[in-house]
Amino acid sequence: MANEVFHFNNEGEYKDVMVIGMTGKMGGTITKNLLSKPGIRVTGTVRTHSSDLLLKVDSDRIREVDYKERYQYMNDMDVVISATLGPHYTITREELEKCMNSEKKRLFIDVAVPVDMDPEIREYPGLTLYDIDYFETLSKNNTQIKLKELDCAREIMEEELDGAFKEILFHPYITQMDELKEALSGKRLDTLLYRIRDHVTSEDLKVVLRTLDGLKDWMREE
Repeated sequence: MANEVFHFNNEGEYKDVMVIGMTGKMGGTITKNLLSKPGIRVTGTVRTHSSDLLLKVDSDRIREVDYKERYQYMNDMDVVISATLGPHYTITREELEKCMNSEKKRLFIDVAVPVDMDPEIREYPGLTLYDIDYFETLSKNNTQIKLKELDCAREIMEEELDGAFKEILFHPYITQMDELKEALSGKRLDTLLYRIRDHVTSEDLKVVLRTLDGLKDWMREE
């Protein structure tokens, strides 16, 4: 029977995950996502042995246990996820310490609001607890990273566009190089600069003078 309590076959390498509140909306989604990945076995707690979820999941990697018996299986778990809507802790430090007899590394994930797990369990050796606050912080950090990446992409795009505009503006003068050389032939540089000064705006003059400063530095490097 799908809802029969049974023991997993120990053959092969698996990570054992307990989902507390497996038949709830969140717990059901988590369970299905876990079973979609290889190498994971799910132990799900239910309040009664009439889970519609298990009838829809064809897998020998899932078993159902009564919620009241959850601590009996917890020592064997690598990961414990709690996703209930109850007002009380589903896991307390006092009860957890009674059932644990090893200090292997374990991950406990609390996705409930308000929290399902006693925050003090994170003091248990080898146990890492992530709650909803952690995931909210992670989400904000990811958003900030994405915004920074977006700014970098925008800068690159602006540089590329600026380069394209330069090519468009400069291209017509390529065919006029000989004509410009002839027009400027024999002209003194100071005469040209005074002529430019008298015929451009102050902002345009700043650009010209900055360009000349750049040319001086460039010539020295050569």
